Amino acid sequence: TLSVDDIYAMVDASGKGPPKAASWGTFLSTALVGVPLFVGFVVPGVALTIATNAVLGLVIPSSTTDSNALAPIDSGIEAPSTVTELSKRTFDVIILGATGFTGKLAVEYMAREYHHGSSTKIKW
Repeated sequence: TLSVDDIYAMVDASGKGPPKAASWGTFLSTALVGVPLFVGFVVPGVALTIATNAVLGLVIPSSTTDSNALAPIDSGIEAPSTVTELSKRTFDVIILGATGFTGKLAVEYMAREYHHGSSTKIKW
């Protein structure tokens, strides 16, 4: 089992280190090309999406209800009709992607906080 310190040691041993600062050329090319592209395409695209959703009735206008409320959209997926009681569940927590970098960190945290020497026992 790898600890967080082992993972940091492996990253240090790889020699890659932290990312280097960008050059002035990178900054200027981003400022002169990237920003106009963003303002010219992304911003109008978002505005068009919002307008299209409003016209199609996918979003309730904020003047009639809470500004964060969304109209129900039929996704074709139905909610489960029953929910298993907590005491009858096999697991309390399921960690998906536990073999990846972040998943391993999550598993280490769960083991440290909720398994070894903890008064709160969970099934995972």
